Amino acid sequence: MTSELSQPGLISGILPKGWNVTTANSVCSKITKGTTPPKAAVVVSGGIPFLRVNNLTFEGRLNDDSEIVFISETSHRGFLARSVAYPGDVVMNIVGPPLGKIALLPDRFAEYNLNQAIVIYRTRSTEVDRRFFLAYLG
Repeated sequence: MTSELSQPGLISGILPKGWNVTTANSVCSKITKGTTPPKAAVVVSGGIPFLRVNNLTFEGRLNDDSEIVFISETSHRGFLARSVAYPGDVVMNIVGPPLGKIALLPDRFAEYNLNQAIVIYRTRSTEVDRRFFLAYLG
């Protein structure tokens, strides 16, 4: 993990050689929270998976036991466009309790969308490994 940010006294332990203290903004190309869709945007099947906090786990994966709801393609591309997520994005709940549920989005779907209680971290692979970032958040 590299960055221009290096503040003396900020590190309490010893970092591996070549590592620096940095911020999420420095290693992510996008950080944003989800959006609340209107009820009319929710569809029974098909469409785009719309993730809620119950779809996340503390283990860094999606909860296969929790029902995923879907939103229309029109809403996904329109009103909810800012909260589009992709496989490889790291997501975490920001509303709880409990806080700290996280997931690395799998390639099960080409795109996802997220409700307002979840934040997307789209890491830059040249700055940080997404699995390390996921583990750090967890």
